[in-house]
Amino acid sequence: MNANFHNEPGLRLLFNHQDIFLEIDAEAASYSLNERIEQLCLQLGKEGYHRMVLECPASTANALPSVRTYMTLQNKRVGFRRALGNLSPFPFQQYTCTKLSLGHQAVLHLADMMQTDTTTAARFLNGMQQELPDQADDMMTMLYFENTAIGLVLPHVEPDTDQEGRLFWMGLHPDFRSQGHGQALHYTGLYRLQEEARARSYYGITDHTNHAMQRIMKSNGCTQEEEPLLTFAYRAK
Repeated sequence: MNANFHNEPGLRLLFNHQDIFLEIDAEAASYSLNERIEQLCLQLGKEGYHRMVLECPASTANALPSVRTYMTLQNKRVGFRRALGNLSPFPFQQYTCTKLSLGHQAVLHLADMMQTDTTTAARFLNGMQQELPDQADDMMTMLYFENTAIGLVLPHVEPDTDQEGRLFWMGLHPDFRSQGHGQALHYTGLYRLQEEARARSYYGITDHTNHAMQRIMKSNGCTQEEEPLLTFAYRAK
């Protein structure tokens, strides 16, 4: 892009084949950043991208007039954090988990968990590979309960951070939701981040109305941030 964007403290930029994702922390807001967001919106279609998605604290959005001018509010979410390094060995003895390499079986499992078609699942995994090319093939983790695959979690370390761990996606099969399995699935992702990815911390985000996921993160020792996160989108004209 020609808008002078690069990853820097408080600002992270990710690309896939058609979208741009921009995360901004509160300390990154500045006049020059406001100008760059405006330029990015104006150049988006010329660079071959379809959409830009921006996520930032509400106070940051208020300090960036170009966000309100060009972009449309999509969602409000809440963030949770916890330090890693002191997680106990996996305490849910009735569960097992396995890693799954990307390929046809991965697409089938993801489509089953998402309750979508294989074309959509393959597109999702392709986008993940483009955003995280060095980690994507080692992320898929299946959770089993009584020898039945019940959930899938995709842990990774966010690029250009101090080993901050995240979950690219997490979901239970519809047949096993609302039965208390969510804490074990989330813990599976946290434990892989700590033990295999050597993440130093975890950052999780969920919709402000998703109280079930908020309870899961709190049950696994995560602390909710005070300020909500706003998600904006701009589509190329």
